[in-house]
Formats: sequence, structure tokens, C-alpha cells
Amino acid sequence: MTSLSQAWLQKNQFTGSIPKVLTSLPNLQLIDLSNNNLTCDIPMFPATVAFIYKPGNLLLVDSSGPGIASDSNDDIFNLVGMGLLLYFLRLRAPPTKRS
Repeated sequence: MTSLSQAWLQKNQFTGSIPKVLTSLPNLQLIDLSNNNLTCDIPMFPATVAFIYKPGNLLLVDSSGPGIASDSNDDIFNLVGMGLLLYFLRLRAPPTKRS
């Protein structure tokens, strides 16, 4: 799992806490745990990880570590993160043929 760069784990009805082992994945750039039923303190992810946990996890406690947006900036953080992700994915996409 050391090469994992994106973890799309939304809408899986997960409960309990977020495994801290996820914070130590060296190549992780994005993790989406939104729309589950997680109830815990959020472990501190590196600042390089875009972490999406809202909506759908009302009982998570945001400790606002470097890789986590504070409540007032959640929407902006998520939009910027997703915009950057889409931009870089588009750069890596093969050119399309036009007829």
C-alpha cells in the first residue's frame, strides 16, 4: 500500500475511528471519507494530503492539524483541493484525437 496516492472511501457506512496507519502512507495525496458514520478524533494527516470528511460524519472531532481545514474553511479547502486534483489529472491525460 505504500504506492497508494488516492483513497476514495466515501459512502461505505464505515463506523468507529479512522486508522492512524493511513496518516503514514508516503504517497497519499487525497483521502475521501465523507458520508460514512465515523465517530472519533481525526488523526493528523500531513499537509500534503487533501482530506475530505464532510458531509456525513457529524461526530468527527476536527483537531485542525496541518492537513485538515478548519470548520470555517472546509468548503474552500475542498474546492481548491478538488480543482488542483482535476487540473493535474487533466495534465496527465493522453491527448484526444479530433475528427
